[in-house]
This record gives sequence, C-alpha cells and structure tokens, in this order.
Amino acid sequence: MSYLPPHDWKRRGKMVRKSDPIFKDARPTDCIIAVMGATGTGKSTFINRILGPESLVRDKPAVGHELKSCTSQLQPILLTPTTYPNLPREFDGRLIIVDTPGFDDTYEDDSEILRRISVWLAASYSDSMKLGGMIYMHEISQPRMSGTARANTEVFQKLCGSTSMSSVFLVTTKWDDVDVGQGSKREVQLAEKYWKDMIAGKAQQRRFMNDEKTGRAIISEILDLYMARIRGGQLTLQIQTELVNLQKIIPDTEAAKSLKHSLEDALKAQRQLAEDMKTNGDGGRYKEAQDQINKILGELRALKVSFPRRLLAALGGA
Repeated sequence: MSYLPPHDWKRRGKMVRKSDPIFKDARPTDCIIAVMGATGTGKSTFINRILGPESLVRDKPAVGHELKSCTSQLQPILLTPTTYPNLPREFDGRLIIVDTPGFDDTYEDDSEILRRISVWLAASYSDSMKLGGMIYMHEISQPRMSGTARANTEVFQKLCGSTSMSSVFLVTTKWDDVDVGQGSKREVQLAEKYWKDMIAGKAQQRRFMNDEKTGRAIISEILDLYMARIRGGQLTLQIQTELVNLQKIIPDTEAAKSLKHSLEDALKAQRQLAEDMKTNGDGGRYKEAQDQINKILGELRALKVSFPRRLLAALGGA
C-alpha cells in the first residue's frame, strides 16, 4: 500500500531516546533493509557475509555465539557505491541495512526491544526514508518450532502488516547443521503452517547458506523489487502507519498486543512451573520461576496502557 508523504510524528520527542541510533542526515533516496529474527539465527553473520572482505565499511556487526546476543541495540550500516561496490548501477541512493536484536535478547526485555525497533522504523518513515525490505531469519536446524519462535514470528508479522508482505523475505539459516533432506521437510512445514499467511501475502522464502553468494543474492533481489516499485508508490509497514499516520502509542499497536499475548502465555506457564516446584520442594527452581514471573510482570506493565494515557492518546495528546 502506498501513502502520501507522512505528517509530522507528534510523539517523536517523547518516544525516541538519545540512545536510539536515529539517522541525523536521513534522505528521501535512502533505502532500508531491516534484518530481524531470534537471537542465534545468524543475523549479524548474514550481514558480514554480504559485506565481504572487500567492503570498506568500518563498523561491521559483532557476531554472537549460540544463544548469547551481541546486538542489544539496533545497528544501522550505511552502504554507498564507495563502501559497497556490489550496489546495482541504477541504484542512486544509499542502502541502510539494519541489524536488530531478537525479541529473546540476552540483556534486554522484549518490550524494550519492540520499542527500539518500532521507534527506529517510525522515525525513518517520518524522515521520508524508503522501505526496501524486511528479512526474517529462522534457524532451519531447530527440530521444531518452539513457543518463543512462534511468538517472535507473530510479532514480526504484526510489525509488518499484511499490505507490506511483498517486501518480506523469510530466510532460513544454519543449513550446515542439518541434513538437507530433513531441512527441506522443515522448510515445507514452515511454508504450509507457520508462515502460511505471510507467504499468501506474497512474502518470499529463501535459503542463506552461510556464504557471500546466497546473502548477496537476497539483497540484490530485494533491491530489484524496490527499484521496480519505486515509481508506483512505496510500501509502508503497519508499525509505521500506526505510530506516524495514526499517532498511536506503542502499547496500542498490533505488534505490542501480539507480544503482550505471548507474555501472558509465558506468565501462565511460569506460574504453573513455580507451583509444581513448590509442591516438589525444589527451592532452587522455585526461585528461578519466581524471578521469571517478576520479569514477565515487569514487561507486561511496560505494555499496559492506563485509562488516562489511553484517553490522551484518543484525543491526540502526548
């Protein structure tokens, strides 16, 4: 769906923090590709493979190990023909690839990760930067789709919205860690079950084989689609429309509602676990469960909208 240039984002000053890496010299010709996915799926590795050894980019993303995240803050990486010679000749802007933290980040709450991603995307839209594509990475070596992975996928889907699915690439990773036949079966299951709605909305499924070739092929395909549609109007993410065009606050967005729902499910499970550990006399695990309960309650409070705040939002206030 295309929109006219956005109106002023009235709540920008209250939502954006000094620590948020908002571009100071945003340009209407800037093209954004955001790389999202759970911790450990290979987002930073993907970006480093794309850049390659010949890239002149200085601040390449650090790569984490296993389930420990190295990306707690968004890291926008600006590419020009000088720093990245692989840009298409007909592409006359700057490419910004954004490395994002996962919603299961090692150091930050999911609610804070959602805030960081949401305000960055909203600010880029308000500053007339263009959406090139959204990449969502999933580890194909995982034998089953965990509850956390499902929740992450649902939040991502709500962040994008149904009208921007043609800009979404669902990328499977860690093919070195799985038999190709088994991985192919899981790929089909993802397409037919967990990613069914996104693919029906024209999202595309691709494999990243941990090499420069497949990584760059995905970026090239996104840029080709971007340049083909640039003349006919830009796609806008649902989170951008909600925050900028509709002037919503983050807890009122569909992505926040989806995250809240998954946190409520996690809270229910942790309370049951705590009850079981208390009954079994396992003091150590009972305390761990209680700590998780308190953490989840804190996140839910961050996503809660009080009645006065909701009233102010409805009236267009801060």
